[in-house]
Amino acid sequence: MAYKKLKYWFDEELALFLAKKILVHYPSFDKESFIQNLKLSLDALELKDRVEKITDEYILDFPLIIRSGLFT
Repeated sequence: MAYKKLKYWFDEELALFLAKKILVHYPSFDKESFIQNLKLSLDALELKDRVEKITDEYILDFPLIIRSGLFT
C-alpha cells in the first residue's frame, strides 16, 4: 500500500464522506456547496488549515440554533 501524507486524507473525498453522514441527521444540509467550497481551497492548505477549513465550512451551514451556543 502506498504511503499517503496525513494532510491528504483531509480532501474532497473526506468532504463527500462527511456530507453523506451529515445529511442523515440534517437533510437540509447543502452538500454541494460544502463540497464545492472545500474543493476550491483545500489543495493549497497544510494539515491544520485543512482541518480548520472543513470545520469552518460545516459551521456555515449548520442550524442557527446550534451555532448560537444553546447546546454547548
